[in-house]
Amino acid sequence: MMDQRVDLPPRQQITDLKQAAKHIRTARRILVIGWIMDGTNPSSLDIRLPRTDFVVWVRMPRLVCIWGAISRWAKWIGRTRPEMAPGCIEKIDWEFLRFIWTFEEKFAPRLVAGIAAHGPEVPVLQLEPFLARLQHSVGSNGVGWSTGRRAS
Repeated sequence: MMDQRVDLPPRQQITDLKQAAKHIRTARRILVIGWIMDGTNPSSLDIRLPRTDFVVWVRMPRLVCIWGAISRWAKWIGRTRPEMAPGCIEKIDWEFLRFIWTFEEKFAPRLVAGIAAHGPEVPVLQLEPFLARLQHSVGSNGVGWSTGRRAS
């Protein structure tokens, strides 16, 4: 009898062994009772969002993010930050800066789609940048953040 192959949807296909191992490690982490996970990698949203109580999405202006990356690199250049894996030396390159600069246009839509697909009932708290909060709070109640999803 010939083996039959059923193809998984592209978002469920893992063809790289390192990627598979990372996916398994992530799955093990979320099986505990309580956890907080940082990151915007859409490849693990399928296992994270179904067990998520809520998402906090901090959306900073890209210049603030660029400044943060450059200042962190300047502080830790050639060394490993305490929260990094051993031997993971702080670095910065044009590819990373381009990722930061184009995040809202290229990567945020992937997160929105992932949330819609894997956690449509999960509340999303989007924290606006400080300057936007300050601008919105003038003459208002000063809350400065929204709990709704951005339009896709």
